[in-house]
Amino acid sequence: MEARWRIRATARNLTREETVRIERLARACGLHPCVPECAAVVPTVREGIGCADLFFAGGAVDRERLYGGLIALARDEGIAAAFSVAEPAVPRAVGFDLDSTLVPVELLDLLAFRAGIGDRMVRLTERTMRGELDFRRSFLHRVSLLAGLPVGVLDDLVRSMPLTGGAEQTLAALRRLGCRTAVITGGFSFFAESVRERLGLGLDRSYATRAEVCGGRLTGRCAGEVLDERGKAAALADLCRCEGIAAEQAAAVGDGANDIAMLAAAGRGVAYHAAPCAARRALPLTALLPLLVE
Repeated sequence: MEARWRIRATARNLTREETVRIERLARACGLHPCVPECAAVVPTVREGIGCADLFFAGGAVDRERLYGGLIALARDEGIAAAFSVAEPAVPRAVGFDLDSTLVPVELLDLLAFRAGIGDRMVRLTERTMRGELDFRRSFLHRVSLLAGLPVGVLDDLVRSMPLTGGAEQTLAALRRLGCRTAVITGGFSFFAESVRERLGLGLDRSYATRAEVCGGRLTGRCAGEVLDERGKAAALADLCRCEGIAAEQAAAVGDGANDIAMLAAAGRGVAYHAAPCAARRALPLTALLPLLVE
């Protein structure tokens, strides 16, 4: 018997046409709609935010292709979507990406603007998040461009760094449900730990890449390994091991090509972008709660 799956999508003013696009993507990844659920799906709207469930059957699912397509919809159209088994349990742990997820910006880009090379960095970051560049090589190159930047610039950025709307409420809601949470980012541990401190008890763990510092300035190198796409999937596995749960009991949230392996490893993967190209459709993080826990 084939497994049953669900894609739950949410967006501001979600349309039937957009759910059809998701259905076509799912078909291309080895799934086929369940009748009559998928054929009859109509988005329900609450306070301007629509939500729709699409049910599928299928065995060999191309998860990487599916998450790649869902991430593109999140970044370009502001549609957040979660893929899971048809009747998922409430996750016991959730791993969140940092840039463009818990914070609505790309932090390396902001550092680059302060170093006078912002436009160049933005182009590299965009290509990396679309999967056009190898994440590890691109990250090392982008970090090298920041060589000589005073650490004080990072301190200044932390003080002005915005959180994605609804971040505190979302993490508090997950905690009330007994769910452990972590930030899992390829970016600097300095920022990951700063976000943990700002959110208080909202985040239990952090996994990130350490920047090398000498004489109060960035050297342009990393201290240790870069947390690339495989590293992020391994970090989620470590979170599950520490909490004594199976991967099927975990969820992951991310927005870039380097998040695909992590999303695919989780029992419930959520494609989300805090500041999509369609900025008018940006969703607060609280809009993900129906994707994560219902």
